[in-house]
Amino acid sequence: MPKPTDRSPASVELAVSNPAERDLSGSIGRIPYLPWVASALLGSGAAVLLGWVTVGVAVAAGWLTMTRLPPTTVLDTIAQLWLGLHGVPFTVAGLTVGLTPLGLTGLVAVAMAAVARYAAGQREDDGQARIRTAALVAGTCTITYSLLVLLLASLVAPPRQAASAFVGAVAVAGTGSLIGAIRACGVRLPIGLRAALRGTGVGLALLGLGAAVALLIAIVTHTAQIGALQSAVAPDAVGAVLLVVCYLAYAPTLLLWTAAYATGAGFTVGAGTLFTPWVAVGGLVPGLPIAGALPTVPPAQGWVLLLIAPIAGLAAGLAASRRLDRLEPGSSPAERTLVAALSGAGAAAGFLIASWLARGSLGTGRLVGLGPRFPELLVNGGLPIVAGAVVAGLAHAVWRRRRPTLIDDPQLDETAPFGLV
Repeated sequence: MPKPTDRSPASVELAVSNPAERDLSGSIGRIPYLPWVASALLGSGAAVLLGWVTVGVAVAAGWLTMTRLPPTTVLDTIAQLWLGLHGVPFTVAGLTVGLTPLGLTGLVAVAMAAVARYAAGQREDDGQARIRTAALVAGTCTITYSLLVLLLASLVAPPRQAASAFVGAVAVAGTGSLIGAIRACGVRLPIGLRAALRGTGVGLALLGLGAAVALLIAIVTHTAQIGALQSAVAPDAVGAVLLVVCYLAYAPTLLLWTAAYATGAGFTVGAGTLFTPWVAVGGLVPGLPIAGALPTVPPAQGWVLLLIAPIAGLAAGLAASRRLDRLEPGSSPAERTLVAALSGAGAAAGFLIASWLARGSLGTGRLVGLGPRFPELLVNGGLPIVAGAVVAGLAHAVWRRRRPTLIDDPQLDETAPFGLV
């Protein structure tokens, strides 16, 4: 007779995929075109060259209309302007300029971010190694760029300027390289920090947009004054192009001055001057056509400008709280409020630091101490942004507490496995 046998079914492993996940089964490993070290070294050198060439093209264009100047003077002007983009007071035509062309500085920082991103992309690391890779790549790019700047500055400038250029190069290259390396390596920051950074970016963007609108209104309403100064300067075609380049180089500075004006702290353009929504005390101002946009009397509806900073804070707090709600749906109201407050503090800190960098002088006479007023800006600019972010975080937390959580509905749960809802 047949004997019974054990026919227990073999275990079968089933796996369910999420349609939101990327299919990596057919992906091909990244093939590096250059070793990451070579990419960092060559890219950092190219960034140094970018700053030098950008300044050199503008100066060379101006030289075409003044060919009587000796080439040594032109090269010295290029060197001084190149030092200036690293935050070093520079001398042009006998005038010492202490205002940093933040537009050129930002261009170099973006270039260093691209260099670090490309260099980090030549390595493939997983897990905790990504943080180490990001730090290694950013450090290599920063050190290379800074040493090249120090070497070149030592050849074309006095030791004091060379040392200041090295410090500025470390700050510019370090900031750009770190951002680029972190993004390239896919470093996963804590959820709360990611949400706060999103809010910080939104707040700064809205603050910049408000300042841009206010500056545009000032230019449109003072076209006659600007035109008169333009006629007095009477630049030729090349001079007009150089004037536009100058405006672009100092566009971030103009926006920061306008933002400081909108907060109520105001700014000065020399000794004895003050411009706020309530006060307009003029005096000796720079002889640029854009100076015609300075108000001669306080605007009638100047109080409207005071809404820009709180609205930027509200936007920052709301964006951070909503981002945290998506990344961690179970977060408590206290966590949402805290993240919103951090986003507001980040936006305020970024604005205050940039405003401090936008200060400077033109010469050593009356045009000193130009830029946003401190410590007034700490109160008028920082507190409204932080307060607005906290209010937005609290409001969003209360609203989410009273509103049914969408994630409880399986039809709206994007994290649920495909086919199980």
